[in-house]
Amino acid sequence: MVTEVTLQELLEKEEQLTKNAKESRELSAKLVKACSCISKMANSGDKIKIITDYDADGICSAYIMQHIIEGLNSDADLEVICNDRRGSYGVPKDLKKEDGCKYIICDMGSNEIDYILDTFGNDTVVFDHHLIENDDDLYLFKTASSLLNPKALEKDGKYADYCATGLAFRAYRCLEHIPNLNFVHDEKTDNTIMAIACIGTIGDMVDLMDENSYNRKIVKEGLNVINNATNDNFDYVVGNFLSQCGLQEGIDIYAADISFKVVPVINAGGRTSDDIKQNGAQLVYNAISQKDALAASWNINDCISFNQMRKERVKEMQEAPEYEEAILASKDNDNGLLLYCLKENTPTAYAGLIAGKLADETGKAVLAVTYNSDKGCYVGSGRNSSNNKTSLKEFVDMLATNIDGFEYGGHNEAIGISKLTKEAYIELENAIKEHGNEMERVENRTVLKISPSDILSNDTLEKLKRLEPTGNGWKIPPIEFKGREVYRNKLFIAKNPKWKKVKIDIDGNKNYALITDWNYTQENYPRFSDSNTIKVLADIAVNSYSSSNGVVEEIKLTARHDEAFQQEYLKEIEIDSVNKAEKEHTL
Repeated sequence: MVTEVTLQELLEKEEQLTKNAKESRELSAKLVKACSCISKMANSGDKIKIITDYDADGICSAYIMQHIIEGLNSDADLEVICNDRRGSYGVPKDLKKEDGCKYIICDMGSNEIDYILDTFGNDTVVFDHHLIENDDDLYLFKTASSLLNPKALEKDGKYADYCATGLAFRAYRCLEHIPNLNFVHDEKTDNTIMAIACIGTIGDMVDLMDENSYNRKIVKEGLNVINNATNDNFDYVVGNFLSQCGLQEGIDIYAADISFKVVPVINAGGRTSDDIKQNGAQLVYNAISQKDALAASWNINDCISFNQMRKERVKEMQEAPEYEEAILASKDNDNGLLLYCLKENTPTAYAGLIAGKLADETGKAVLAVTYNSDKGCYVGSGRNSSNNKTSLKEFVDMLATNIDGFEYGGHNEAIGISKLTKEAYIELENAIKEHGNEMERVENRTVLKISPSDILSNDTLEKLKRLEPTGNGWKIPPIEFKGREVYRNKLFIAKNPKWKKVKIDIDGNKNYALITDWNYTQENYPRFSDSNTIKVLADIAVNSYSSSNGVVEEIKLTARHDEAFQQEYLKEIEIDSVNKAEKEHTL
């Protein structure tokens, strides 16, 4: 079943959300208590260590937390440590408590509270947002002032869908308004923190349409700050970093720009740690938090090179014969979950990337694992598909009920696998074969209702700009339309055979749309009986760039691969073929 929605209806929904979105009283109260704990810690005279995860959310949340401590006590002895995923999934087990040292942990730890308190002390502060899997940890998050996770405050199935960065930012804002508290900050710091909060929120793909948080407001205000940044009102090092990532001065920056240009560079450090033989996430953090602008420039260049290295490794993995075989094999069964094995000793950090890309290409949830010879087991990550109605975490819980040697955790739609023995791998593989088709698929698809002549109009462009931010956390429904294919761009074949641009006359009046397809296969575009007409499902967004004629803003269309759409497409082709044969037979 297909449900249609207009841009005007989406604008009205966004306006309503902007008016109604707010935190629960319980969460606001918990934030104030957590801020009190952080304030006491900052002024205790002890050294403070912030331990954080290695991705964009972890790095951005630690950046904000560092500035919270510095704002409370500029003389604090502070150190930030980024988790190196070569070691362990979760809180690093090689870190031991130092005498006279207090700890803040960001973006991890929700299921290791006993270990954290025993190892680092009962006054340890934890800011996390991952699923809480046992009642003891849930109770502690509800009652302890120093432990904060919005999921512990769930009420009627609702909670604030903040990431760790969002929580750290809310703490920063709370400190600004707590009376009799000496919290030193200025406009330049406030603006930079706002931008960092925006980047981390986009990077962790939380729900930007969540009514129980200020996620949408954080991203909108952050984009506004970035678009109006100057040397006088914004940190030079962070500004230089954003520029090196490809954000151009004088061109409006949108959520998609942050998602595709900035977040991958931040994440690349952690992804490439095995390649560079050191903690890349730490190097990225040091680069953006550096006080010396000249030194930071050299470090930022390293960050850009890490991202290029990441791209090359992912491209290599996508070009492996096993990758294409997995895509083809997935079409022969109705399972909603795919288990994919990477080459032995592939850096674990790449598993999530490959799982996400395979999920996009197959329309199924994917568990991507690699055998780690040092650990003597498989490790990896899982990503759900938007085609699945069932939560990935809940489904894996069901499959793993009687499987020993399988350890994992994470979000509803994304999990990290820290241990999967060889025996457990075989059991999991068999369980997927037997029960994979029980994963409930999405029955209703929502598409954007828009006339072909309006797809590339200025009115549509203006409405899209008003709907920003869309980002990864909330995308506008795709457009579904038929058109006469003019050509498929051959220029990109040599660079990347999976990247093509398909040009279509969308209304028969020579109004041409260029659709970028990052996961192109010829089979995805069967033609109707007239040999030129094809059907397309495409995401719509704003594209902004600089040209010889100045700044250009236009509509950008990107192909979206959706299993339900593809099946309907093939049925239409089959009916069309039958009708053509009957017509020819009659003649």
